[in-house]
Amino acid sequence: MSTSRTVSQTSKGYAKAYDKAYHSSERTSLHNIIFTYIPQEILCAIPGATYNPAVPTPTRPFDEEFLATLVQNFGTGRPSFVACKIVRHHNGANSNTAFALFRDEADASSAVEQLNGLAIGNKRLKISKDRKGEGICITNANVRVKDFPPQWTPEEVAQHIAPDHPVEKLSPVTWDKTDPSIALTFILFSKTTGAEEAVKLHGTTVDAAGKSFTLQVILTRKHAQPNSPSEPTTSIPTQMDDSDTDSDHDSSPFPRDTAY
Repeated sequence: MSTSRTVSQTSKGYAKAYDKAYHSSERTSLHNIIFTYIPQEILCAIPGATYNPAVPTPTRPFDEEFLATLVQNFGTGRPSFVACKIVRHHNGANSNTAFALFRDEADASSAVEQLNGLAIGNKRLKISKDRKGEGICITNANVRVKDFPPQWTPEEVAQHIAPDHPVEKLSPVTWDKTDPSIALTFILFSKTTGAEEAVKLHGTTVDAAGKSFTLQVILTRKHAQPNSPSEPTTSIPTQMDDSDTDSDHDSSPFPRDTAY
């Protein structure tokens, strides 16, 4: 059975400030980032102390107060960091998910780039932008690409199929389940227009290393947002099959109020 955890007043203050900003009229001008795989606790370093395996190392909770110290220095000029919040279970323990709001998009992007993958204890943080929170519709922005030259990297695939459109996320190259010689990857574009441009190359031929490859660029809609405006897809090849989709794409949890 998990034990109850006490949440400090400072952490409660950050969480309440986050809820207030998130649900305010200012929300549309703010930029939200998502933290996942956050640890429950972190080790506390004691200056000048000698390591002794017989003495337990003191710990402190990974809470809003600690999260704020990680993100509040990103930005120039006036402070861009607004507030942060950790999603908690009823007993006060964190659910391994947190959010932070910034006023400046560049500062939010900088925090994502510099902190994503940061190792804290036995966890490695995974951080991404909350595209839903920014009001950007990325329904139908995820494509599955198959049968491209296997020496291509995901970046090269994206550059070939939609060179003028920004990419939100790239997946590593894997191999088709039915034919291990066929390369496969997923690309999540920042906007639907990127995917729409990419699928225009479905069925086209690429010659590389003395071989011809017929590209399969399929729009995947597993992660379409239920409240997003519908978009015409009559001329776009789509796939609703979950078997080949990358579950990491657009899997952002939605911030919810926490009772303290």
